[in-house]
Amino acid sequence: MKTKLLTPSLTIAALAMISAPFAKGSVIWSDDFNQYSMGTNSSIALPIGTNSPDLRWWSANNDANRTNTVHKDSSDLFGEGTNNQYLNTLKTSGTNADNNVVSRTFTGTNAAILTLDFYIEANAIDTETSGKGIYLRFMSGVTEGSYTDYDGQHTVSGIYFATTSSNSTIQLKDTGNSSAMSSTKFSFTADQKNSLKMVLNNSSSSINYAGTNVASGKMDMYLNDTYMATWNLNSGASAGVGNDFTGLWLQVPATVAGEGNFDNFSLETIPEPHTAALALAGITLFAILRRRKQESVQ
Repeated sequence: MKTKLLTPSLTIAALAMISAPFAKGSVIWSDDFNQYSMGTNSSIALPIGTNSPDLRWWSANNDANRTNTVHKDSSDLFGEGTNNQYLNTLKTSGTNADNNVVSRTFTGTNAAILTLDFYIEANAIDTETSGKGIYLRFMSGVTEGSYTDYDGQHTVSGIYFATTSSNSTIQLKDTGNSSAMSSTKFSFTADQKNSLKMVLNNSSSSINYAGTNVASGKMDMYLNDTYMATWNLNSGASAGVGNDFTGLWLQVPATVAGEGNFDNFSLETIPEPHTAALALAGITLFAILRRRKQESVQ
C-alpha cells in the first residue's frame, strides 16, 4: 500500500526550514589564519602594530624571548591538513615582561558566541597553581592599533589556560586582572586539539541559546560541544554589564613562561530563538517525509 506523499511545495518549504541555521548566528569577526601569506616559510611573525585590513591580529612585541607567529601546521595539530595555519604565542623564561597579541577591533556586541580551537602541550605553561597561565581577555572600547588602551583597561572578562605535567585546566580570571580563580575551573586534555565555545551575555537582560537561559552578566562554557560551567562574566571587570565586546587580547604574563597554539576564532551573534525553533521543526518534518517515502516504496 502506498502512502500519499506531501506536495513538492511542502517538501521545498521543509528543506528551506532545514537550511535555517540551527543555533548559529551571523559571523561578526573570525580568523583561521590561512590568509597570512607564508611563501616558502614555515612561519611568519605577526607585525607590531598595523592598520592593514587584511591582518586580524597584531603583536605588541616580538623579540628573542617573546614571539607571536603564524605557523604552517606541518604536524597537523588541528586535523585540517599540513597546509592549515594557526597562531602560536610563546614566552620563554628569559624575560620578566608580558607577551601580548591582540585582535583588530570588531563591530561591538554585548551578547555573542565566541568559539576557538586550541592545542596546548602538557606542562607548556610553567604551573597551574601559580594563578597564572595564557590569558584570553574580552575587551571593550579599545582604540584600533593602540596597545596602551588594552593594558589593564576595558576588560569585560577573561579566562586562563593553565597546565602542569599532570593537569590542564581553563580557569576564570579573578576579581583583578593579575591571576586566575583556581577554584573556578574545568579540565581539558593536553596534547590534542580542543574546541572551546563561550556564550557571552553582557547585555542587561537574559538571552536564550539552544533552549537554555543565559542570565545577564553570565557566560556558558562548552568544551568539545559538552557544557562545562556557567561563570560570572564580569568578575573584576573594568567594563561592566551593558558594554560591548570589541576586541580580544591574548597574553602570557610576565611571571610565566608558556606556549599555546590557537586556531579558528569566530565571534557570532546569538541566533534568534524562533530561528532555532523553525530549524528544529524543519528537521522533524524532513524525518517524517523521509519515513513516508520509505513506506511508499514498500
